[in-house]
Amino acid sequence: MSFRDQWILSKAAPTIRELHTGQGCHLDEAITLCNYLNKIIGADSAARAITAASSASTCFRLWTLLADTLMHFEEDCEMILKLLVCIQKLTTNTMSWWGLPGFVDEWQRYYESHREDYQGNWCLQKATPYRRQYCRKAGLIEAKMYLEGIPGIDELDAYRTINLVCSREQDLQVVIYEIHAWLQVAGSRLAETLDPNANKSFARAVRGRSGRTYAIKVTMFEHWQHWKKTFLEISYDDELLSTEARELARQCYETMKAQHVKLPFFVDDFGDSREQQQSHDVFFVM
Repeated sequence: MSFRDQWILSKAAPTIRELHTGQGCHLDEAITLCNYLNKIIGADSAARAITAASSASTCFRLWTLLADTLMHFEEDCEMILKLLVCIQKLTTNTMSWWGLPGFVDEWQRYYESHREDYQGNWCLQKATPYRRQYCRKAGLIEAKMYLEGIPGIDELDAYRTINLVCSREQDLQVVIYEIHAWLQVAGSRLAETLDPNANKSFARAVRGRSGRTYAIKVTMFEHWQHWKKTFLEISYDDELLSTEARELARQCYETMKAQHVKLPFFVDDFGDSREQQQSHDVFFVM
């Protein structure tokens, strides 16, 4: 038995009592996932089998198993996402699986809890290889979820992640790996679908005031340009980022620069945005 199969089977609840209290998945779910990843059964068959023991009140066990497996076995990401797509098409006697109800919430809980459990106060600690790898995998998986159309993961999640470059905080040493993964996997799709005229509000750091931010509401075209410029700036900042992190920032800049983002409707003949000539909505946050 492979290490992966042993690991997946270890996630099954050892007793009925522990199963009912959410301390593990159903054994049949674990066995089905092993058979699917070993290519013994196909995605459609696996989707039917792995949901057979679930209901609206217990499907969180399955979502936790899949989220955990995604983060531990990156090489199986595409197969698990394909399984999720097939699950979404199902309607069983107990529930409709359309929209994968609860999956993204469980994914977010898993992501946040494990980041805290294993990284502690990660804003203050040294950027260890484990933490960098954790962020890289999280960004890669979410970007692939976005491309596959997994409900609950959309371009706004990507924008929020990319906007973390504006924080200029110490944890950017780690977060840059997550941003880089998002842009490498889904950068072209994000540029293609970006609405340049949409007004969105994102936070930016107040220069020279550590820990203080302000929210600014401008067009997505302007946010995209600002993010691109910020990546270029920090790629030269050896006080903020390590050599490796600066290289990732440079690659993020090059990725964004290579995309063809649609111009906003109000760009005039001189290439200036009328929006840029007006005052923006700015809100300071202490």
